[in-house]
Amino acid sequence: MMTPPDPGLTLLHFGDLHLWRIGLDADPRFKRLLGLANLLLRRGRLFPLSIARLVLRRIEHDPADYLCFSGDLTTTSLKAEFEDARRLLLPLLDKWQARFLAIPGNHDRYTVRAAGRRYYETLFAGEHARFPFEVDLDAVWTLIGIDCSVPRRFTSRGRFTREARDALAPRLAEHRRRGRRLIVMGHYPLLYPARVPVQLDHALPERMALFELLAEHRVDAYLHGHKHQRWRLKHEGVTLLNCGSAGMDHPRHRPGYLRIQLTHDGIGAVQSVSLRHRADIVREARREARAHEAAHDHAPPDTGELPAGEWVTRLLEEDGDAVH
Repeated sequence: MMTPPDPGLTLLHFGDLHLWRIGLDADPRFKRLLGLANLLLRRGRLFPLSIARLVLRRIEHDPADYLCFSGDLTTTSLKAEFEDARRLLLPLLDKWQARFLAIPGNHDRYTVRAAGRRYYETLFAGEHARFPFEVDLDAVWTLIGIDCSVPRRFTSRGRFTREARDALAPRLAEHRRRGRRLIVMGHYPLLYPARVPVQLDHALPERMALFELLAEHRVDAYLHGHKHQRWRLKHEGVTLLNCGSAGMDHPRHRPGYLRIQLTHDGIGAVQSVSLRHRADIVREARREARAHEAAHDHAPPDTGELPAGEWVTRLLEEDGDAVH
């Protein structure tokens, strides 16, 4: 009798939406004023709501077993930003319900006051408001969500404390004792491709301590975001996947998400799904028009519409050497 193929699981992994509002929440601290200035001068143009809506609509209609969000719903942790996020994500929450797994990012803990008021936990997190949380995805795989995001006065650095390590280590050991395959989801990168510079004021200072803990317990994969570029690394047996940004309209780093296949043997194919830049679509349309004219001695009819294919799905290959 033939063994049936392993159907495995499909995860969609997205993050770094950075929904924003103009405001201070009666909290005129330096960090909030700095964030507001950055929003008005730069970030607001990079994160239009229309892009977030397009990506979330695409995710809503992409079939998968679980939906994973690795942090940064908001930009400056305004209550109104969290309320907007709740409304915008409601179709995804309704579809995946308890299979929507999420953690906060540093922008969801932007100021001490916002973190203290627990906007993320009360308006979004639900049953996964305490960290680390653990979810058995199926008979083989377990996902653990961790929170390394803390409010900082000037920088965007996270923190992986001794207490966090003491809470995570026995969970990893117990799941490995049970023979489980493991995914850990955090916000910050632990390793970077050699092509990507490490910004110390934007990183997790204890990232190597966390990585060594994951490697020691033979964790299969670490999901994260924070740096708005997609990549796939593998180091000491751990696959590290950055989903990039779902909300940033940048010509080189396009908005989108990852589609991850899990099998009983480990991490399978990983696909990057991204929204093409309008300029790229226009350039391709012009190339196709020139090719049509060369072949037929006349230009194609002008419909006034852009060609289809606004979304690009490609296999995400491993990115070479990793640095820390």
